Amino acid sequence: MGRALALFETSDYLSEILIRHPEEIVTLAELDEVAPPTGGRYLFEKSLGLAETARDPVFAYLADSRATQAEKVALLRQHFRHRAFVVGARDVIELRDVYESFAATTAAAEDVMATAVRLADADGLAVMALGRLGSGEFDLLSDADVLFVCGEDGDRSALTRSAER
Repeated sequence: MGRALALFETSDYLSEILIRHPEEIVTLAELDEVAPPTGGRYLFEKSLGLAETARDPVFAYLADSRATQAEKVALLRQHFRHRAFVVGARDVIELRDVYESFAATTAAAEDVMATAVRLADADGLAVMALGRLGSGEFDLLSDADVLFVCGEDGDRSALTRSAER
């Protein structure tokens, strides 16, 4: 309860998540037990062959799950919200360094976007991170600026639909 009160006193954003999703109270109790995934140097480093395993097993499961596309997208959003809540809660409770917070938030954004690209079947597209995401300084209120690029011989119409998904 003390951790929940600290969030209510400090952050309207995190308070709103806790009010709308009271099951996240369990997350506050378990913060000490789970090490946060941290980001690498490259957006989607798994697709570049730079990492052998996914940093987040939930996102790894979603990418290969037999669930419907709508269910996958719903779970993707739900898990990203959970990851964002964990990052924000750690920031408030642990009073950690801002760059540690940026790294954790950037890692969550990279993981969710890499999974979304796999779900959208966006083979043939290169995804480049711009702005705060590209610099590794993504925070809870940042928007994800990305650029989709395809080769000249790519089916632009199909790849545009993939990027929109």
